[in-house]
Amino acid sequence: MTSDQGLTTNMTHLTELQLNECLDGTLDSTARQRVEAHLSACEACRARLDDLRLVFSALEGLPETPLTRDLTPGVLARLPKARLAPSLWRQPAFLVQSLLTLILLAAGAPMLRAMGRQFAAISSQITLPRVQIQSLPQMIAVLTPLLTWKPALTLTLPAMPQVLRTTPSLPTMPVNPDARTWLILLAAAGILWLVGN
Repeated sequence: MTSDQGLTTNMTHLTELQLNECLDGTLDSTARQRVEAHLSACEACRARLDDLRLVFSALEGLPETPLTRDLTPGVLARLPKARLAPSLWRQPAFLVQSLLTLILLAAGAPMLRAMGRQFAAISSQITLPRVQIQSLPQMIAVLTPLLTWKPALTLTLPAMPQVLRTTPSLPTMPVNPDARTWLILLAAAGILWLVGN
């Protein structure tokens, strides 16, 4: 609500908000001129403004009364307590999950090493074509015929090495635990993960 909403064209009476804003000096220049014009013509609004001035001056003249007791402890006691997040490493489920994860990683390490050796053997047989960067005039000479678009365009790919033509086999695992051990470990890890989360 703006300060000049209470003023109508016939200037009936000022609102409490307008009178308070007049006392506080927060009216803009246009609203202040309207209020002053209304106050010069309206005895009732001048009387209300004088009453407000008396109330505020009486309030300012009152002595400050110190509090007899400190309210801080009572207010702080009623505030909701902050909940601290529990430390994960102190929870038994998290510790067991971590232990099982380490066991699974240790059991899978030989398999990862075997896969790494197979990948190294395959990657050593792959030769990538060399990319030769041409100078700008050479590139323009190559691209200029493309701009005129000739439909006879042939593209040849280098031949694939024999290693990529065969289907790669899965690595063999040097440690051979039975399937039941793996299932028990995976089930335990899954149950602990569900309980912990």
